[in-house]
Amino acid sequence: MPGIQIQAFFSRNLAANSKLIKVARATHQLLDPGFDMIVNLQSLLIIQTESFKKEISHFPAESREDIFALIFRFLAGEKLNTNDFKIFKIDKSTKILEFKVKDAYGNWRAISTFYKRKYLVFIYAFHKKSQSLQVKEKNIIRQRIKRISL
Repeated sequence: MPGIQIQAFFSRNLAANSKLIKVARATHQLLDPGFDMIVNLQSLLIIQTESFKKEISHFPAESREDIFALIFRFLAGEKLNTNDFKIFKIDKSTKILEFKVKDAYGNWRAISTFYKRKYLVFIYAFHKKSQSLQVKEKNIIRQRIKRISL
């Protein structure tokens, strides 16, 4: 599946969103000890798997816009608070980025992973019903990461 440039991705998904934030021209980098790498956020290609697209399309419109706004802010180099975003390992070899939104209907999540330091691949979107990530969700995430081939 071809990558989508950051600005094209967000202008299509957030065109009607008043929360649209302009991307700074400076290069932003993320150094995260959990990932053991530096990632140039401005040069990442954004990939949405077909499963992710289908799942996120079922989110309420406002929650979907809020998720995309968080992703945009992250890619612009803004440090997001832990209520909105978390990077963590679900096991020794599987590291993910979790974008989080809470609304009147519950907690919504978009899960992504860095792939080859070049891609940010969105693999799973779901309505979270419990405090911790359930075994079912972890298994889905692992399976989808294994299927990435770019």
